[in-house]
Amino acid sequence: MSFFLTWIKAIFITVLAFPHYSETSFDPPPEDRKVPNCDVYIHQLHFCTREMDPICATNGQTYSNTCVFCSEQLVHQTKLSPRLLLRKDAV
Repeated sequence: MSFFLTWIKAIFITVLAFPHYSETSFDPPPEDRKVPNCDVYIHQLHFCTREMDPICATNGQTYSNTCVFCSEQLVHQTKLSPRLLLRKDAV
């Protein structure tokens, strides 16, 4: 009887601990975003909205959204590339 109670306690503790370690496995994978097409922003340099949709570039700077990223790239005529594309909720 003692072995049975110990076994039940072990199962109970395992069941209680499992969700704490496995909740990340149920999260959907992060969204994959494509490299922005900066040709769209050629005629509207720096006329960007203030929405936050961050893009980290290879120069170490984080730009607030695709428009700001492309405007900087087109003005300075550099070939920046996004190093890491973040989701909106990752800020």
